[in-house]
Amino acid sequence: MKKYFLLFLLFLFNIICIHAQEEKLIWIDRSGNTIDPAADYTDEEYDGVIIYRENNKYGFKNPVGQIKVEARYDLAKNIGKGFAAFAYSPTSGDPICYLFNQNGKMVHGSPFKKIFSVNGATEDEPYFYDGLLAIQSISIGKVGCIDTSGHLVVPEIYDYIRDIGDPVLYIGKNGVQGLMNKKTKEEILTKYDQIKEFSQGLAAVSKKGKWGYINYEGKEVIAAKFNSAGYFFDDHASVITDEKANKIINLKGEIIENAAYVWSFQVMQIYENAMFVKNEKQMSALADRFTGKYLTGFNFKNDPRFVDDYAACVDTTDACFLINRKGQAIIKGYDGFGNMNEGLICAWKKETVKDASGKILTLEKSGYLDARGNIIIPFNFGGIGCFRNGLALVMKFEDYKNYMIAKQKK
Repeated sequence: MKKYFLLFLLFLFNIICIHAQEEKLIWIDRSGNTIDPAADYTDEEYDGVIIYRENNKYGFKNPVGQIKVEARYDLAKNIGKGFAAFAYSPTSGDPICYLFNQNGKMVHGSPFKKIFSVNGATEDEPYFYDGLLAIQSISIGKVGCIDTSGHLVVPEIYDYIRDIGDPVLYIGKNGVQGLMNKKTKEEILTKYDQIKEFSQGLAAVSKKGKWGYINYEGKEVIAAKFNSAGYFFDDHASVITDEKANKIINLKGEIIENAAYVWSFQVMQIYENAMFVKNEKQMSALADRFTGKYLTGFNFKNDPRFVDDYAACVDTTDACFLINRKGQAIIKGYDGFGNMNEGLICAWKKETVKDASGKILTLEKSGYLDARGNIIIPFNFGGIGCFRNGLALVMKFEDYKNYMIAKQKK
C-alpha cells in the first residue's frame, strides 16, 4: 500500500522529474495511453465543466470549448454540480483556493483558505455532499457552507461542520459542540462537552464527566448519569455506572439486569448509515447505525474503511473483496484495492515470476476497475495512483518487476 500512497503524493505535488528517471514512472489517461504530463491537454466534460492545462497552469472551459477561467492556477479539481476548484500557491504561505461556477463567476467573490467536503473526505478531493460544500475563510479561519447554487447558506462562523448522513449537522462554535438542523439551518447548540454520532436516533453526550443521550432536537432523553455510554444496536447500548459496572440499557435508559450478552466492541468508522465495529477478538463487522442491525457477521480481520461508498475487506481465508454500504460483496477475485476516484478503482493481484536464477518471486500487477468490477485499464502496472483531472501516475510492470528482482538480490 505504501507505493500507492507515494504515487498519489507525487501526483498531487507534480514533482516527478527526478523520480521518473529513477523509477521510470509514467503518466496515463483514462484509456491507459501514455502521455506527456507537461504537455497541454483537455480533460473530459463533467457537469458542464472541462478542466484544461496550458503552460503548466490550469483553467476550465464549457462544453462547447469556450474558456470560462483562464489557465493561471497551480492545481485544479472538477468537483461536480457545475463547479471547479482551483489553488494558487504564493511564494510564501499556504495555497489560496478559488471556487468558480460553470459561468466562470467566482463564488463568494473572494478566495478561501480551504474548500472541502462536509462528510470528512480528504481536502484534496472536495465535492458536494448532500447539497453542501464546506469553505473556510482566509481572514478569520472559520468554516461555513455553500449550496449547489453557490449561495452561502451556513455563515463562516463555525470551528467545524460535519455531515455523516443524519438529519442534523455536527458543528462546533467558540469551543462548544452542537447540532444544526440540516433543512432549516437552525442551530441546536448544546451544553455538552462531547457529542458522539447518532445510532438509532440517539447520540451519547458528556457533561462534566457524565454521559447521557439526546435526540435529533437536542433534547436530553436519557439523563447524563453514566461514566461511559456506547452506541445503540438492536435497541440496546453498553454503559458504565457509578459502581464501575458494565451494564446494558434499552432505548428508555432502563438497565437490563442479567443481560445475556455484553457488547465490548470498538467503533472503527461511521460512514452515513454504515458503521464498522471491532469485537474483542479483533474481528470487524458492518452494522446499520440507523436501524441498529448488523449487516455482516464479524468476518473481517482487517480494519475496513469506506471511501466513496466502497470498502475493501479481508476475511479469515485472506480473500479480499469490495463491499457496499449494504454489506454486499460487489467485486471479488483480487488481492487488494485502493481508492475510487473519477469513477475508477485501483486494484491489484498477485503473480508469481522467476528471476534470472530461477527463484520464484511473488509480485503485484495493478490496474483499474469501474464500480461494477469491469476491467477498464488492464493490469499491466507495478504501481498506480488515483486519477485526477483525467491523469494518473503509474509504473510499468516490467520496470517494477526488474526493480523488485534487483532488490531481492541485494
